[in-house]
Amino acid sequence: MFIVSCTSTPEYVFKTQIAFKPQNNTLVYINGASKDVLTTKLKPIVEEYLVQNHLKVTDNLKKAKYVANYGVISEAYQTTTAVPVFGKTGINSINTYSNGFLNGNSFGTYGYGMYDGSYTANYFGNTQTTVNYDYGVTGYSQVIENHFMRIFALILKDVKTDSVVYEASIIGNTFSEDNEFLNYIKQIYLQNPIMMDALIQYDCYTEQSAVCQAVQ
Repeated sequence: MFIVSCTSTPEYVFKTQIAFKPQNNTLVYINGASKDVLTTKLKPIVEEYLVQNHLKVTDNLKKAKYVANYGVISEAYQTTTAVPVFGKTGINSINTYSNGFLNGNSFGTYGYGMYDGSYTANYFGNTQTTVNYDYGVTGYSQVIENHFMRIFALILKDVKTDSVVYEASIIGNTFSEDNEFLNYIKQIYLQNPIMMDALIQYDCYTEQSAVCQAVQ
């Protein structure tokens, strides 16, 4: 059994759906799903995104027409794959080759039509045997792959009707540090206006700063 980790350039899928377009300067209240450090750091990014799209953020829920709920889900999981193992499955044929030479000497005398003596013979050579095997699948090995998924979701709802006006998600397929993840979210959101339906895949990486490029 083998255990491997899937590592690659982090890929993120940005998906949005919109029911209708809110009016400019409409008041929005931001509500994080938890009070942890990552969620707290995400709030300014969410606020910047809403303001960029001509909405106005308020700290008074009673005055707001919409509430922007957001949060992060992180999940690590494993998958198991059966990988074939190849090897010898049997004997196809056996070939034996021999070569050599024979020499010798005889010693004796002839008398009255008869031979009296001896003969010495020597054989020099070698024999080589070659076995030809059949090859194929001899079994299977279980390979465990480690995966990591992180989802950032933003949902804009009407306060009075509780209906969803806009929802967006960013789904990452590989592990990234929290600060990298924050920067990737910011890069992706600031490239896209809020009032649109979209399904875009991004390759994200960090050099001197975070970079997210849409995959064509």
